Amino acid sequence: MVRETLRRMLGKTPYIHTLLFFYENRKYIGNLTGLSERLGLSYVTVRKVVRDLLSLGVLEVLDAGRSKVVRLNKSSPHTQTLFEFFDKIRTLEGSEGARMS
Repeated sequence: MVRETLRRMLGKTPYIHTLLFFYENRKYIGNLTGLSERLGLSYVTVRKVVRDLLSLGVLEVLDAGRSKVVRLNKSSPHTQTLFEFFDKIRTLEGSEGARMS
């Protein structure tokens, strides 16, 4: 439900799709190919989105042997603020459901 509300509010962009994926899968660590498969988006699109989210500090890169993987940067103020907003939407949806009952 949070996913649908946020998409209605913010649009159905690859950025929202990626942010919601990491919101729902905070422990995810993977390479860009795996991430693009999980998201159902092209590799080129995911590479651009990840590059932008890396520049904001929302994601971070880890060296995993000869390859690099990305994960959520949980300590980033941008990530924390964004996910607090997502949490508030979830809380609002819960209280609206209780009021409608």
